[in-house]
Amino acid sequence: MMWRHTVLALLFGALALPAAAAPNLAVSPSSAAAIAAHLVVDGIATQYGPAAEASGGASGPYDNRIDVAHLNDTVAVYPSLPAQAIGVKAQDLKSEAASTGIQTDSVSTRSKASLGAISTSLEYLSFGNILVPAPVLTITGRDIHSDTSVSTVFPNSSVGMGGANIASLKIAGTLLKGLSLNYAGVPKPNTVIYDSPTMTVTLNRQIRAGIISCTPQCTFTLTMMTTDAVAITLNKAVWGSQKVSGEIDLGETNVSSP
Repeated sequence: MMWRHTVLALLFGALALPAAAAPNLAVSPSSAAAIAAHLVVDGIATQYGPAAEASGGASGPYDNRIDVAHLNDTVAVYPSLPAQAIGVKAQDLKSEAASTGIQTDSVSTRSKASLGAISTSLEYLSFGNILVPAPVLTITGRDIHSDTSVSTVFPNSSVGMGGANIASLKIAGTLLKGLSLNYAGVPKPNTVIYDSPTMTVTLNRQIRAGIISCTPQCTFTLTMMTTDAVAITLNKAVWGSQKVSGEIDLGETNVSSP
């Protein structure tokens, strides 16, 4: 008996992801973005970014790069008074999507993303578009990088690799229940530094999507791999009188196999 089934799994695991934890990047052979966020506040959905996004098409070879010197954005996410908003300040954002193109019997594709400095937070936007600090969630860091690569030798299966490094990262706010998270180094794949029913912080999160075929022996064929240097997942977290779900990703890279 032969059957095929498409799955999304964390590296070294087989955990299906909820919709809010799906990668923020558009599906393409390779793409990278410095920061992206998808938030749902009491049923109202808001997408920020992907910012400084580079992507490559199905044909190759290509080497597409995006450099953004400064970023200073404030996006309202709920029409309260004052309005709830996400604020983003960043500098030296770089993204790259590249591929060798299909050679005689192989193809290699990669993507890279980095932030020189980042400060993002959940806050309030008062009358006159003046920001009012809200100690709900603040994220600051510098020199945050991620990369993903997928190599295929036809007709064999694809091999994916990902990695991340972080010079400094600090996460604080009431969602952490009084804690302050600090990290610097090279995290192992899927390093969880905070986990609660309403919030999870994962470093070097690696997600593999693929097809399981049983003929009758079961094999996994990689079709896409995503790496997030920092992934913050929210699940009905209390923000004022509302609840927020969704995700904020720093340094997200994505590669699909041919």
